[in-house]
Amino acid sequence: MSITSAPPELISLIAKHLPVPAKAALLKTCQPLFRLMAPILYRRIKVVGRTANLLSLTLLSPTNMNYGALIRSVEFVGRPGHDMYATYPLFLDALSTLQSLREISFTIPRSHAPFFTTLIKTKDLVRETPTPFAVAEMVITGREATSEQLLPNLAVLTIEGDPSLSIIAKSRKIETLTVRFPVRARNISALMDNIRCDCLLTLNLSLSINNSDELLVIFYFLATTCSVLLFLDIDTGLFNALDISKALSLGGTFTSQIRKIALNARSRHPPAFNITMTTAYAKQRGHLNKSSVSLPRLEVVTLGPIKWLRTTLSGEIRWRSRYFEENTTTPSTNIITDFSCIFA
Repeated sequence: MSITSAPPELISLIAKHLPVPAKAALLKTCQPLFRLMAPILYRRIKVVGRTANLLSLTLLSPTNMNYGALIRSVEFVGRPGHDMYATYPLFLDALSTLQSLREISFTIPRSHAPFFTTLIKTKDLVRETPTPFAVAEMVITGREATSEQLLPNLAVLTIEGDPSLSIIAKSRKIETLTVRFPVRARNISALMDNIRCDCLLTLNLSLSINNSDELLVIFYFLATTCSVLLFLDIDTGLFNALDISKALSLGGTFTSQIRKIALNARSRHPPAFNITMTTAYAKQRGHLNKSSVSLPRLEVVTLGPIKWLRTTLSGEIRWRSRYFEENTTTPSTNIITDFSCIFA
């Protein structure tokens, strides 16, 4: 039996489980197998530091295999110790050849961010919305904006290091944005001004706040700009959980499309209660029951360790929380210093 007629499942098992040295030796000696496995091996690429130079060499050198058409996801991790003046230009040159790329993840040291973002601009990877007269000039001269041709399918962006890295998302239809470093609420425009919020479906954000009011302001502007947002996940500081649920109950905080909201969902710290748990439970459940009118698709609300799920019983919508159902006594917080949220 020829390797080209082998079941796809077998090829996937070889690509996934064969030790790297054996895999490399096999691919060198069997060209048909290499062509079958290449779409699996090169679908997701991670490069760290100077290894980006090897990626660039592979993509920019003449070859019979169009690697750029195979890659769907690239994760790049910059290192403070490597030569950024040699590595970053080569990496971005290679990146510009990936016409099938859908996902990008950048982890760039903050001290490198100004140079990296400048390179993104000079490599024409930033899409600029042309003015009417610029369009007229393009029509007359027959010139096309090269930025429109680069990374045409980019839809998922993850950044860590500095808000300015989001500039690559400018004028692109980014559906999922993940920010892995704390962005101050007072400086959030440096991040979000580069995002087409009307296309954003999922937002995972690390947000530094001073109080619940700052979080509510961010909520309001997300509601007015992100008209199709479905999933919101924010890691943030201490906030009043009742302020959040009350805002949801009043309407206008989010569009009717929102389905899941999570605040400090990964925090291991307990909530603090300045009122009894019975009172907190009754108030928050009342808020969420009321929110179902203006937010009919909202299914899950997570506030620290407290997870609320919407249920329907005999045609009537009700919200339930296992945390409150299993904990009926207000916990003592005298010896605890860190909390995920507060009920006050």
